[in-house]
Amino acid sequence: MADLATAQVDSAGVVSGFKNTRRIFVSPGQFEELATTATWVLQQTTNVPQFFTTDASSTNILGIPFPGEFSNAKIQGGQSAVDRGVKIVGLELMFTVATSALGAFTCDIFKVAFAAADGAPTATTIASTDTFLPDGNDGTEIDVHRFSTLIAASDRFFMTGDLVVYAELNMTDGTASDITIHGAIWHVERTEE
Repeated sequence: MADLATAQVDSAGVVSGFKNTRRIFVSPGQFEELATTATWVLQQTTNVPQFFTTDASSTNILGIPFPGEFSNAKIQGGQSAVDRGVKIVGLELMFTVATSALGAFTCDIFKVAFAAADGAPTATTIASTDTFLPDGNDGTEIDVHRFSTLIAASDRFFMTGDLVVYAELNMTDGTASDITIHGAIWHVERTEE
C-alpha cells in the first residue's frame, strides 16, 4: 500500500480538497490478548520491539486497536457531512513464525457501533482482500511474513464518534510454533483542504 494523494475535483473541474493516505503504526505493546492460552512477552531485540510466544499448541486471538484520529467535524473549506474525515483503507502486519508452522492464520477487521441510547454495541465484519509476502504464503509457514488486507473503496466509511474499529488476529499454533509480532500499520485516507 503506497502513499496516495489525489485531488478531488467537483463537477465544474475545481479542485476542492485532497485525499491523503497516512500510516498509523501500532506497536507490539499495543496488541491486546482477547482469548489466548499462550503467555505473550513484550521485549526489545536489537532496538526492535517484539511481542512473542513460544507456547506450544496454543490458541492466540489478539486484538489490533485502531489508535488513530477520527472526526466527522466540518473540515475547513466546506466539505459536506458525507464527504469529510477519515476512512480506513487497510492494515499491514509484520510477524515471524519459527520452529513449526501455524495450524491456522486469519485476520478480520471489525467495525463496532455504539447504540445512541441503552442498546448494546454491535460488531460488523468489514470485507477485505488479503495479500501475503512472500507470495504464495498463507501466513502459517515458517517464515518472516508481511500480511496486508485492503478494504475495497466502495466498503470504506467515514469514522464517527460512535464507531470503534479493530482487527482480530487469530494465530493457532501447530505443534511448537514460535510466534513473533513486529507490529502493524493502519492505512487511512483523510479528506482535507
